[in-house]
Amino acid sequence: MTHNDPTKLTVQVYSDLISPSAKLVGGTLEDITRLLVRPVQAAIAGANHVFDQIALSVAERLDSIPPGRRIQPAANIAGPAMEAARFAASNPTLREMYAKLLATAMDADTARYAHPAFVDIISQLTPDEARLVSTFHLRPLYPGLTIGVDGSLTGGPTTKREDIPLYSTLTGVAGFDHPELLSSYVDNVARLGLVRRNDRDQTTLVSNATYASFTESATIAVTDARFGGMPTEEERQRVTSELLPLIARMDIKDRDCWYYDYWDLEITDFGLQFCAGCVDVPTG
Repeated sequence: MTHNDPTKLTVQVYSDLISPSAKLVGGTLEDITRLLVRPVQAAIAGANHVFDQIALSVAERLDSIPPGRRIQPAANIAGPAMEAARFAASNPTLREMYAKLLATAMDADTARYAHPAFVDIISQLTPDEARLVSTFHLRPLYPGLTIGVDGSLTGGPTTKREDIPLYSTLTGVAGFDHPELLSSYVDNVARLGLVRRNDRDQTTLVSNATYASFTESATIAVTDARFGGMPTEEERQRVTSELLPLIARMDIKDRDCWYYDYWDLEITDFGLQFCAGCVDVPTG
């Protein structure tokens, strides 16, 4: 090992940290944040700029935490979080999740919500997926609707079946950059164990339909699912404009059989813990 070996430096700084606990009292909140996470900074080369961003963000959160509750974060959370944050330097949505996780781990009252797995989960989220998860602080469950088509039921030579999930009840809340990828976002968030899809066992089946009747019926079904059957004309037009490109992609043929499946998207207990540990809840 050389004189500048980061492992030795990390051990030395940790020794400094666990000596008089009074070192955590006094100074600015940013100084306290730097002290609490300094061992991690020392072990990561070339991360000064990101560390400064994280330190400032965590300091803002520590402002609402009484000094007596501020603790040193668990190394298996703080270390990986600072390392992963290097790769989110240009992405404020994900960077703020890391900062929130660190602040959660530094509060004696909330540290139990800071799960080590959350660092890896954040690293596997896109900014839109992070926004999706954040919407669940508003409500734990969202209704949904899938439109499916099966050409084989009309006696065609080949089977054509494509399901298009419509998570449009979420799009107005989350402000996605790419709402057309919402179904993929939900698949990934579900894979990470943060949400689950619950089928309602409620299916509407229509056969021998024309393209026009399919479009009309789909619009009615979606507006009913989204607005409880009482949409305004503006809402109905907005739904139609959203559906048309999806329907075109499905290549609907006259007399195809199509159906609707209803379901709910629900946050899991693990997802609730993730939100508590990593998501800032707006106030006011």
